[in-house]
Formats: sequence, C-alpha cells, structure tokens
Amino acid sequence: MVEGSIGSRMDERGGVGDGFDVLRLTLACGVVVYHSFGVAAAAGLIGPWQLVAESLVPAFFVLSGFLVTGSALRSTLPQFLVNRALRILPALIAVVTLSALVLGPALTSLDLAAYFASAHTREYFLAIVGAPQMELPGVFSGPHLEGASIASLHADRSFNVSLWTVGWEMLCYAMVAVFLATRVIARPAVVLSLFVAIMAFRLGLYIARPDVIHVQNVSLGSIVFPGLEMSNLSVDRSFEPWSPNWLADRLTARVTSWEFRVIPFFLAGILAYLWRYQLPRSGRWALASAAAVVALSHVVSGEQSTPLTTLLTAAPIAYLVAFVGTSHLPLPRFLKGDYSYGVYLWAFPVQQFVHMRGLDGGSPWANTLLSVPIALLAGCASWHLVERPFLASRRFRIRRFRPAVETDEGQIAQ
Repeated sequence: MVEGSIGSRMDERGGVGDGFDVLRLTLACGVVVYHSFGVAAAAGLIGPWQLVAESLVPAFFVLSGFLVTGSALRSTLPQFLVNRALRILPALIAVVTLSALVLGPALTSLDLAAYFASAHTREYFLAIVGAPQMELPGVFSGPHLEGASIASLHADRSFNVSLWTVGWEMLCYAMVAVFLATRVIARPAVVLSLFVAIMAFRLGLYIARPDVIHVQNVSLGSIVFPGLEMSNLSVDRSFEPWSPNWLADRLTARVTSWEFRVIPFFLAGILAYLWRYQLPRSGRWALASAAAVVALSHVVSGEQSTPLTTLLTAAPIAYLVAFVGTSHLPLPRFLKGDYSYGVYLWAFPVQQFVHMRGLDGGSPWANTLLSVPIALLAGCASWHLVERPFLASRRFRIRRFRPAVETDEGQIAQ
C-alpha cells in the first residue's frame, strides 16, 4: 500500500466521498454545454478544445467503472445484477415512457393518430433494453434558426441523443457481472491484459483498414504514422450484405467506432479502483494528467474520438477521475442527492425545446444557461420521485465499504 494513495484517502473518508458526487454532476452539466453547440448548430467547442470536450463521456465511463467495481466487490452476483437494474432502469423507463406518451404527443407536428401509428413511436421504447431510437415522429423537426454557422446531427430531428450511452453502459455492467462470476474482478493483471488487448486490436484495425475507415487529415497522424491520415472515424456503413468481407468490415467499423471507446475507458476505471492502494494521490500527477489531455487536444485537430486518442488519454483521464473523486468537494445543501443520471437523461430534450422554440436566440451559451436549471429540476424530480424510492425498496443492501487488504498472492480481497 502506498502512503497517501487513492485508496487510503477513500479509507479516511469511510468510502467513496463527496468528490465523486460533485464530479458526476459536473460531468452531466458539462455534457449540456457540449451538446449546446450541436443543438444551436453554432461554431464553438472545436479546434484546440475539442478533445477536452469529448472527454466528458469517457470520464463518465471511467467514473462508472471505478464505482461499479467497488459495488461488485461488496456484492454477490445476484445482488450486483439487481442493484444495477434498480439503479439504471427506473429512471430510464420513466424518461422513455414520458417522452413517448406525454411529451411526444404534446410537441409533435403530426396529428395524434399519425404519431401513435408511426413505427418510430413504438421503436422508441427499445431504449429501455439499450437499443435507442433517437427520433419521435414530428418532434423537433423544424429548421434551425437563421444564421446558424454549422449544421449538426444533434439537432436534426433528434429527441434525445444522450440515450446512445445506455446500451453501452448495460454492456459494461454485463462485463463486470462476468468478471464477478469468474472472479476475474479480483485479478487486476487479467483485467489489464484485456484492456491492452482491446486497445491493440482497435489501433491495429484503425491502421490496417483505411479502406473501411475513411478519415480526414490531422497533424498527429503525420507525426505518429507518416502517410496515414488520422482523425475521427467517418465509417462507410453501407456494406454489401453478406459480401466476402462483410463480417470483417462490420467488425472493423464497430470496434473502431467512436462509441466503442467507452469500453476501454470503463476498463480503465476498473483498473484505477483495483490499484487504488498502489496509485499515489498527488496534485502534481493530477496537474500533469490535465496538461497531457489539454496538450494533446492542441496537437490534434478536428474530431478526436479515435483509437489513438483513446490510447493516449485513458490513463490521464482515469487518474483525474480518481483524484477529483477523492477530493473534499461538498455540494450545496440544495444539490444533496444523486441528480446526475436524471440530469443526463432529461437535458437533451430540454435543450432541443429551448432551441426549437427560439428561446436561446441561436446562442449555445444562452441554450446552456436556460437548459441547465431546468435539467437540474428534472434530475431532482427523477431522483426523489423515481430513482431513490426504487433503490430504497431493495430487500438487501451493499455491504458497508471497508478497506481492502491484499492477500499473499497480491490479489485484492474485501
């Protein structure tokens, strides 16, 4: 055990600590800011700060991996599965149901018969099982305000793009369940091997398959891999079904996609928790980690969600999450409660409504200032009316946090 480690700081605070609550809520509000530039179709968070902005969701998955691992190590497999279902499903079911059956009919430009007859309305409920349909028929389908400087898919008929992460979160929970059932969760070396294998496989496909992955030029590409253009994935998904290379092309497109990057970030969070007693808690390390992400963001240009940037930012982002999470950052009394999940789920429809009604004047910052308070209220309602009652109804509770000890084999026991 390292003196002044992440783990020892957690022990001093009797568990996770208030820093993680602040971090969750800050990341949720940060996503609102990031989405505001897409919703308002305005130039803004691009260029040298794009990678920093695109680190918000990866940081969320690091945070989830860190906290979920702690929960898994203090639970049996059935307890873990029930706790995860109670944590993610009630709020998700509520937001999907209210969106499709209340907000959609109130906001659609279609008549109600056409709205409810649409396949999009029925398919919207697939988000509950992790397969989100982004559109509700006739909702938020109007044009952007005049003078928008860039177009954006975020505001192009999308009702709630934030739901894309739900399926990946469920997949990550399933992965932890497998780790728990096989006791891999107590073997950091095995988890690290899986992390390295996924990183290497993604980067290898990214380099070897430029015929599938169409990328734009970026400065880092010429530095690291001369002759190869490296930027965000613009994947040709129009593969000829069952052609000789169909399966390989689909695998390449999926594994190297910007969505898939959340898997290695989640694994990085697991590793940070498993090695929390070996990980020094240092302000200098935190500053160096932040500087590394900012510096990389200034080196690359354009979109940043690539296997290469994932490789270079996974460790610094994971360390920052662990450092900030174990800091003493008390929330104001009126924000006491885990509102971040509700904020994340409800914010995008709120932002779309604010913009499509012209309340933000086409300004991303006005969209943020108007949307954040409403999203916080929605998150508060979600926590107190839906999430907290369901969590309180469970028949068993996760065992109280206690310091981990290392066995003679170096494995972590709790």
